[in-house]
Amino acid sequence: MPAGAYLSPWCMMFVPTQVPLTFTDASTGNPTQWKWTFQGTDVATSTEQNPTVTYPNAGTFGMKLEVANAMGSSVDQLTSNAIQAGGIQEIWNIAPEENSSLMMMEMGWYGNYAGTNWLGIGEFAEHFDAPLADAQIEAVNIYFGKTTAGSTDADIEVKIMTPGDDGMPANVLATTSLKAGELEYDPTTINATTFTFDQPVPIAAGTEFFAVVGPFPNDEGDDIAILLCRRGEGEKVTAYHFVYDE
Repeated sequence: MPAGAYLSPWCMMFVPTQVPLTFTDASTGNPTQWKWTFQGTDVATSTEQNPTVTYPNAGTFGMKLEVANAMGSSVDQLTSNAIQAGGIQEIWNIAPEENSSLMMMEMGWYGNYAGTNWLGIGEFAEHFDAPLADAQIEAVNIYFGKTTAGSTDADIEVKIMTPGDDGMPANVLATTSLKAGELEYDPTTINATTFTFDQPVPIAAGTEFFAVVGPFPNDEGDDIAILLCRRGEGEKVTAYHFVYDE
C-alpha cells in the first residue's frame, strides 16, 4: 500500500491522481529481484524494490508484484478494481496493520459498544490523516450500537474540524445534524446513519481533520451509543472521547 493511501470498504485502497505515490515491498524471504506491473500509471513496469508512480487519470486499476531470489520466485497480484484513483469513495481511518487486532469494545452491562450518553461522554472524534491532494467531504457515516431516543427531536451534530496546536479538534469547518429519532440501527446489518453536508467540505492537501459527533441527549428514555473498536487489550479505542464536567 502506498504511503498516503486511504483504506475503503469498497476497494482495497483509494489514492489521488496527479500525485507521486511510493509502493513499498513487504515481501518476506529476502528477495533480490523485483518486477512491478501497474495499470493506469505513468510507469507500466519497474524493477525497483520500492517504485514511485503517478496515476494521471481517475479509474480503478490492479497491479502485480513478482519477487525472486536464489530459492525461487513468488507473485502477488491485485484485481483490476483493487485501487481507485480519484473520484468519490468512502474511506475509513484504520491502518492495515491494526485490522487483525481490532475488537468490539466490551463495556460490561452496557454491551458491545462505547460512546454512550450513560457514561457522561459528550462528543467523540475520529482522526483522519492528511490527504495528499485537495479533497472534499460530502457526508459522514456513523455506525450506532444503540438508538433508543426519548428525546426524538434532539439534534445530533456532526462536525468536520481541524486540529489546534495540541493536535486535538479545534477549528470547525462545517456542521450538519440529524434528529435523534432519525438515527439508524439494525443489529442484523449494522447500517450506517449518513450525515450529509449542505455543501461539500473542502480539505486542503496536507490538512489533517476530525469527524466529531455529539452531544447525545441524556434524558429519560435516551440510550444512544456509537460503535467503537479497541486496538488491543488495555489499549486505545478508535475514537477520541470528550468528557463533559458534571
